[in-house]
Amino acid sequence: MKKKLKATAPQGYKGEIIATATNEGEHFSVTAEISTERQRERDDCQACGCLHNEILEAFPQLSPLVALHLCDKETGEPLHALANSFYWLAGALGGLGERYHGANGGSGSPMTAEQCMKTFANYIRVTPARAEQIAERVTKAAKLAFAECIEEERPRWKSEAIAGKALLESLAD
Repeated sequence: MKKKLKATAPQGYKGEIIATATNEGEHFSVTAEISTERQRERDDCQACGCLHNEILEAFPQLSPLVALHLCDKETGEPLHALANSFYWLAGALGGLGERYHGANGGSGSPMTAEQCMKTFANYIRVTPARAEQIAERVTKAAKLAFAECIEEERPRWKSEAIAGKALLESLAD
């Protein structure tokens, strides 16, 4: 299912923001284009893609769907849940013996341990307190324990996916 929403472009832009929320394919996706009518006629735009801040400014009701962006549409599981979240958790916890992690810039610019922990919490959609609880359970030799933590989140992710589908279906065309 795909829904498009239009609104006046956010401050700093001209024209309209056109957000597209969908669960076609395997994942939820929320993207947008900011453009004027003339730009659209020329197949041009001012900005496009995962403009989540701009989308939420124009359509705050899409917050649950933005949180599900690139999550499995059936289970609500984040894309590559174990590998990607462990990358950020390792960055928050001094590397955990991993060669590449968020704090050493394996994905670009290095981040602080605090930034990695915040990214980790956001990625698996948990509170900072829950992220800290998970971090306490994970040690260098405990990647299996971390896999169990991810497994525990799967039922909640699935319920969020169900709620996201219901919200997507309720949006006016």
